[in-house]
Amino acid sequence: MPTMKMGDETNSVSIDAGQTSSLIWTFSRPGTLYYACHVPGHYAAGMQGQLDVHG
Repeated sequence: MPTMKMGDETNSVSIDAGQTSSLIWTFSRPGTLYYACHVPGHYAAGMQGQLDVHG
């Protein structure tokens, strides 16, 4: 099955273990956003969360 690193997508980052990176995002309205790791097994292991944006 072909795969694509999420870093190939706009508004995403893909980094190697032990590295750090930044993604700056300006929100246009309040709301709840959900995020997760797309590496197989990582989502199930808890690498996910939510971000609440308040205006």
